[in-house]
Amino acid sequence: SVKEGEEGEWELSDVTRASAREGLTGAIRSLAELKGVKIEEESALTKAKTLEEKAYTASKVDSRTTTGRRPDAETTQIYARKAGNLVIQVVEAIQRGDDGSSKAAGAEDSLDLCDGNREFVTAETAKAIFASILGAEKSAVRKIRLSTKSFGVDAAEVAAQAFAAFRDTLVDL
Repeated sequence: SVKEGEEGEWELSDVTRASAREGLTGAIRSLAELKGVKIEEESALTKAKTLEEKAYTASKVDSRTTTGRRPDAETTQIYARKAGNLVIQVVEAIQRGDDGSSKAAGAEDSLDLCDGNREFVTAETAKAIFASILGAEKSAVRKIRLSTKSFGVDAAEVAAQAFAAFRDTLVDL
């Protein structure tokens, strides 16, 4: 069910989101099977959690407009549509044999986040993306590409910390 969040923001209850993740897990497995690919329940659940979070974050951002707020029903449709599109992308990636885990890492001296998906990055996602850089004493990153990502204020602060960690080696942004 849709609930009012802080300052009248669109939100889904934890129960609704958990139910959506279960449905997305089944959709991933079913669609993959139709494409002739078997996927384990645990792997499908992990992928469903990730894509549900992406769909939810994108919908929360889309719920706000320059003139106020979208109607809840419209935002919920955006959420469902985004989740469905992400399921298709995940299954196509599985079919190609690409599980997506190596996309963000790239080469040792570069960080390429351009995976073809427009995405609004949250602080938690930014911490995961930049974990290896933030945890390292010195980074060897020379190039970074973020062109398909949009960063919220909190995520931008995390990115700034990561950029500071490799400012001496960075030659291309």
